[in-house]
Amino acid sequence: MSYTITKGATSQSIELYIVDSTDGTPETGVLWNTAGIDLKYRRKDAVVVSITEAALTTPLLTDTWETGGFLEIGNGVYRLDLPNAALTSAAGIDRVVVFGTVTGMVVLPVTIHLTAFDLATATQDVNATQISGDTTAADNLELFTEVLETGTGLIDSGTFKAGAITAAAIADAAIDNATFAADVGSTAYATNIIALAADKAGLNGVNVIQLVGVAQSATDLKDFADAGYDPGTNKVTGVLLTDTVTTYTGNTKQTANNNTLLTTIDGKVDTAQTDLDTITGTGGALIGTDVMDRSATLDVNTKTITNGIIVAATLGADCITNAKIADDAIAAENLATGAIAADAVAATALDNVVMSDLAQGAPSVTASLPVALNWLYEAFRNKTETTATRITIYKDDTATELARSTISDNATTFTKGEMATGV
Repeated sequence: MSYTITKGATSQSIELYIVDSTDGTPETGVLWNTAGIDLKYRRKDAVVVSITEAALTTPLLTDTWETGGFLEIGNGVYRLDLPNAALTSAAGIDRVVVFGTVTGMVVLPVTIHLTAFDLATATQDVNATQISGDTTAADNLELFTEVLETGTGLIDSGTFKAGAITAAAIADAAIDNATFAADVGSTAYATNIIALAADKAGLNGVNVIQLVGVAQSATDLKDFADAGYDPGTNKVTGVLLTDTVTTYTGNTKQTANNNTLLTTIDGKVDTAQTDLDTITGTGGALIGTDVMDRSATLDVNTKTITNGIIVAATLGADCITNAKIADDAIAAENLATGAIAADAVAATALDNVVMSDLAQGAPSVTASLPVALNWLYEAFRNKTETTATRITIYKDDTATELARSTISDNATTFTKGEMATGV
């Protein structure tokens, strides 16, 4: 039996046939570790190399390749995973023989032919060094194919051989005035092939006499191109621009062309006036008239806001946030006595202010009111431990220290230190 495998291929498996050494019948039940099993391979002109037999992972015939892997297929046929070294590519090595022995049995030899390319692929590269024994013909064919675009056979920007197209390489009279003129069927411009070519293509001059099928005046076209559009003079027939420039007199809208636009503007003005009336109190005050006092200096403490004007429902989302309130904007010294009275604060105003599990560390001497309240809440609620030398407050998980304080008692004075960072 023989195989054809590409040189340097890896993870390859072959089938071995094992028969009885006496009567030649197929042997079954041979394992990778059966007594006396000894499989080998020999590359051309090289020494014999022993294969270390191994069990496949599962073992199943569908298992992936494993060097030396050996498993019965059936009826005397066995799978052998070849070591990659057996197929290594090397000059002059074109075959490998696999053989071996098992006690009381014969392993039929397998020849593996090594090729430079995979014969199973649809097409193969061919390196033609001669054509009909002529090496020059092969070189010329290579040059010709290099300047042809793959798939179309058209000449593209491929590299031409140096000197392939030069004045000396072009035949005399191949491109001259007479030849060109004769090709286009006229000798009228036999002394100027460029002029002849332009005239033949219709590019010798352009005379515009129509636009979109409408006859035009040459004078109008020139005036239009030189001086631009002028409603009184330079109106080119077929592209006449409608004059929509009008005036607006008093409260009367002029011309149908501007009527829609002016009506829209008028509606916007009316809406703005309505909004302004609402703000100033003219049409049902949104803000109390005291607040709308336009005096040079507005004393907020002496002004009032109409009851129910500023409530949660009338404020936009994020209208009042920490980032939008200046430092000390709301401070005791800036608020008049009774400015924020208990009866002015809704019963549920603070319902959304929640405590949080503070970060580990010592309480700041300048902590904000919410943080200070949070510390009191954690100290009251959370787990604490007191030893002879320390009081420890834990975080909500009851295992992480929040803060600690040292304590001492000399039988006369009990001392508790400041809270410090927990460990």
